[in-house]
Amino acid sequence: MRALFPGRGAATFWGAISALVALATLPFLLLAVTAPSSEIEGAVDSTGPAASISSATPPAAPATAPSPGDRTGSAEPAPTGPSPVAPTLAVAPVNQSRTAPAAAAVDLGADFDIQCWPSLAVVPGASATVECNIPVFNGDGSDISLSCKVEGMDCRLSPDKVKAVEDETATRSRLTVTAPDAAGVGVRTASVVATGGETGSALKQADVEISVPPPFSLSCESIGTSFVKGQDASIGCWISFQQGFSEEVSLAVLDPKDGATVDPATFRPVENQTKTFTILLDTSGKKAGSHFVRVGASSPKYTVETVASFELMPA
Repeated sequence: MRALFPGRGAATFWGAISALVALATLPFLLLAVTAPSSEIEGAVDSTGPAASISSATPPAAPATAPSPGDRTGSAEPAPTGPSPVAPTLAVAPVNQSRTAPAAAAVDLGADFDIQCWPSLAVVPGASATVECNIPVFNGDGSDISLSCKVEGMDCRLSPDKVKAVEDETATRSRLTVTAPDAAGVGVRTASVVATGGETGSALKQADVEISVPPPFSLSCESIGTSFVKGQDASIGCWISFQQGFSEEVSLAVLDPKDGATVDPATFRPVENQTKTFTILLDTSGKKAGSHFVRVGASSPKYTVETVASFELMPA
């Protein structure tokens, strides 16, 4: 070695020897330091982001724990990958912008009404009328149309259109119902409808009871009527004819037939007139007490009955 460093001292010689030894051992020191780092990087790669997200189970612990003297136990660096993330359920985003609901249609209601007389009698082949009032609560001059309908008959309103004038007492119309000749006796309903007004579509309805009575009626004075047994007795009765009726009507005692007759037995009526007739009673064969007699009037199409009652006193 001295030959390599001629003219140098002993200190220089030994310094050179130490440097050579240090250079020879340097690779082994570097390998010892970097080996634990590589193992740690391998562990991080095996539990990287994909493994952490795809499984909710944490990675297993190493088979053997490092000893206290192992430098990897005290110098283990923190993993460089992201922390494991627990899986979560997907939730649809909430729309924070809300649209106000559409306003519901407001029913302003009718600003008028219709009121008709609730009943009307009409004879087959004739017409009858009643008044209808149309009170207006918020008049703006708009039109109110009037119409009517009744089964098997003709009906109309005059006028069929009025103006919506507030507090106008003259706002009225006349309902006319006409019954055909073949109209049967009974009761029907006429629907009277008013539409229009300020909203243009408001509707009000009034129902009128349309009765078709027989074209004639019977009645007798029987309340408080009393006779003495064996004396002559009679009960006064009336037959009333409706407008448009002119057929002949026959009268007869229906029950009991014995001991009673009617006078006259037939009528040729005049419309809108009332005729009188008499029930003649034979009281000699009857017992004292309360009695009745049933009388009928008939035409080719109609039959009407009534009952007369009386009290028979002992002789």
